[in-house]
Amino acid sequence: MKIVLPFFFALALLTGCQSSSTKETPTDADTTTATDATEVDPDTTGQVPGAPAGWAGTYAGQLPCADCEGIQTELTLSATGEYTLRRTYLGKANQQPVREQGTWKASDGNAGVVLDDAKPDKRTEYRFTDGNTLKLVGRDGKELDSTLNYSLTKQ
Repeated sequence: MKIVLPFFFALALLTGCQSSSTKETPTDADTTTATDATEVDPDTTGQVPGAPAGWAGTYAGQLPCADCEGIQTELTLSATGEYTLRRTYLGKANQQPVREQGTWKASDGNAGVVLDDAKPDKRTEYRFTDGNTLKLVGRDGKELDSTLNYSLTKQ
């Protein structure tokens, strides 16, 4: 009995943890929710602090991929600080789109957006190159040293 009780406790802990990344299927595509709450500044009527209202919207493009033809990427930023990121790996057999949700905020200096800033292992940053284009930058916030296209354009 002494061995069984700790086993069930550990099992309950492990089954209670879930990843925020999901493969999109007809049954779970409409039920995924944002993984984090966001701080909303009441003076901007529900806008993300430091982010102009025009930043909300959907940005899309095909990003480079090391072992496939490309990653069709769609990033939707809500005005209240939630995001949905959908990636489809092109040229891979039986590949389902991967959908992630979380929170975003304006980057330092308001030059772009940071996804999941509270989770360093998932933190992703994009910088605006113009009013309608976001470009993926490294985790250190610096531009990637590449001639490949890492841009998403507002739809």
